[in-house]
Amino acid sequence: MKSKNCFLLLIGLIFFQCCTPPVQFSEPQPVGENNLETFPEKLQGQFLNEADSSVLTIGKDLMVQHYHSLIAESKKDLDTLYKLVNDSTIVNRETHDSSRVSLTADTVRGHIDVYDTLFHISEKNVLRKFKGYYFLNTAYGISWEVQMLDIHKQRITLGKIPSKEGMEKLKAISSADADSSNGNVQLTRDEFREFIKQGGFYITDEFVRIK
Repeated sequence: MKSKNCFLLLIGLIFFQCCTPPVQFSEPQPVGENNLETFPEKLQGQFLNEADSSVLTIGKDLMVQHYHSLIAESKKDLDTLYKLVNDSTIVNRETHDSSRVSLTADTVRGHIDVYDTLFHISEKNVLRKFKGYYFLNTAYGISWEVQMLDIHKQRITLGKIPSKEGMEKLKAISSADADSSNGNVQLTRDEFREFIKQGGFYITDEFVRIK
């Protein structure tokens, strides 16, 4: 039961992160900075999250987080995202990834590999650098979610803007009101720099280089 709950929590967390941007901006941040076409070489490689053993892989234009999760649950309670084939293989219905499992007394046991694409540089995924930090801008319609990436002594940290506390800081710093039609925040370059100085980005994940 514990492994099942952990597995479902992992899936739920990934779904929540993908579908619920915390604070949105009217344009990529910081304003006026050039878009980077690739991740710099110093960021490329593999990094381990020591908290959950997931691995972050950064290539030239792609950043993916890999989870290796243990599953042990009843066949009838198997998450609908997966289908069991010949009682020996479990297949992700969306990605079509498959993993070998065993069936013992109606209990499915094995390991599931989950690959979560965090960022893929494109017109809707804009990478910028500012004051030594990297900013990952992801488009949601006419809005942009921004994450901050920092590397120091072979460690990478990812930071997000928490909804309530972040919005309060942004309102205090911004000279312009948020767009009443969509809630988008508008910041000047100097205001964004001040937001960084005030610790507007909260660290959500930390990784150490392994390759």
